[in-house]
Amino acid sequence: MKNELTASFVAIVIGISSVILAFFNGIRVLSLPLGIIGVIFSLIFLIKKTKLKLFMFAFLLSIISIPIAYGMTYLTHHVNYSSIQKFQSALDSGKNVIGKTVKFKVRDTQPNSMLGFSINATGNEVAFLTTKSDAKGVKKGDIITVKVESKPAKVFGVYMISGNVEYIDASSKSFPSVKNAKSSQKSEQNTDVSKKEQTYSLHNTSFTAPTTWVKQLTDDSDDSTDTINFTLGNGYLNVHFTETDDSILDDTYRASFVSDFTNSTSNNISNAKMTNETKGDNSPSYAWYISFIQNEADYNGEIVSLDVEGGIITFTLYTSGNTFTKDYEEDFDNLLASINYTKRTGE
Repeated sequence: MKNELTASFVAIVIGISSVILAFFNGIRVLSLPLGIIGVIFSLIFLIKKTKLKLFMFAFLLSIISIPIAYGMTYLTHHVNYSSIQKFQSALDSGKNVIGKTVKFKVRDTQPNSMLGFSINATGNEVAFLTTKSDAKGVKKGDIITVKVESKPAKVFGVYMISGNVEYIDASSKSFPSVKNAKSSQKSEQNTDVSKKEQTYSLHNTSFTAPTTWVKQLTDDSDDSTDTINFTLGNGYLNVHFTETDDSILDDTYRASFVSDFTNSTSNNISNAKMTNETKGDNSPSYAWYISFIQNEADYNGEIVSLDVEGGIITFTLYTSGNTFTKDYEEDFDNLLASINYTKRTGE
């Protein structure tokens, strides 16, 4: 009698647990196997006709957890993302995906004991394991590109894959606002040598940049009064002034600006993209994430264009691989926040 009561209690606990797990995204995959165990466990005692009511209750709890889990999965992840679906089809067919890249929308991110971080794909049961530093900046809703680094393993119906984040196309981005020189105090300029930054000026516009970003000497053929170039560890920063009466706030001019970049074929550039167009909150500026291929190497970064007295100043920073988000975005944000400029007459 005592053993039957204990068994019925265990069966009920399994049933309740499987139902509860069905309602939580991160652990829903455990609901199905637990529900199946609960069904089988309850059936064994039902066949023996012992404590029918208790085991019938446990049986019902376990069996209803299965459709609940599938139903919740559909309700929360029913959107189709063709790229990850094709990738999962390749996994299902046993194809070798090591070295391949896949672009998908992030369902959620969470710490993982195996590699430090887990990035889950929306709409499908695929999770990429990476280091916390590699996943820096990735959040729910972002569109990211990941390169597969290991053979996938299937755990409770979910493909677990070690990968490196190649590119983040964030769903939202708040770029730092630049400051008007006429309303800023000189004391606000970052000239503290201990911070290892240096101030530069171009057409009445000043900004600070890390001293590790080496300013390049310009050739005689270059208009050095309109351009400052910097060499980074594995990328470049270009600051360029364009004399014009046009405004980056003008839709027609901005469309032409984007078209000139995305259709550029100079310097062996191909597949150039500008995404996530964002208007400056407190300044006449626009910003974009950028990506392109140059000499068969991938580059990612940001462009920020700002209306100033006499024209437009554009800051373009790009680095190879996925290093921009991890190693340079914060410094670039600090540069943007340090900008002091003279507004156009009449604005």
